[in-house]
Amino acid sequence: MGPTLKALGFTKKPRDENSWPHIRWIPTDYLCLVPVHAAGMPGKATVMDRVISSYIPSIKTLAYARARHQNYISSTGNSVTTDRRDVRALVVVMADTPRRTSLGHSKLEAKAVTDSFPKTTILEQPTRQAVITELENHPSIIHFSCHGETNYEDPTESKLLLSDW
Repeated sequence: MGPTLKALGFTKKPRDENSWPHIRWIPTDYLCLVPVHAAGMPGKATVMDRVISSYIPSIKTLAYARARHQNYISSTGNSVTTDRRDVRALVVVMADTPRRTSLGHSKLEAKAVTDSFPKTTILEQPTRQAVITELENHPSIIHFSCHGETNYEDPTESKLLLSDW
């Protein structure tokens, strides 16, 4: 991802907390299988050191979301500014998954989210039902630190590997 970030001018860590650029990744084909946001070489500036990454399924989805937000601002006359201390986040941590490699940094990821958003709920080694129950509380941010499995023949059968997968 280095050449992409270099071409966009994101070559080093932003100077202050409020100047981090946002990138919306739209991975296709085999790039859907890798964590683009975590790309990099040890000891060098990685993607996470330079930008805040988000994933979207298509440019059409991004355009739709932006249009809805703009329509909201137009109809209400105000923009929504949220204090990060009020944001509810959910972090699903599966550091250890049967028959998969350990995800040693999962708990560090959870801590990073909690440090940024104090109203974070962390579910460690949860079942599918525990995640569904917590999603009913409508968190604004959901971060999964777990393995996933892609079914190329039937993508609707793809899944996140929770404790009861």
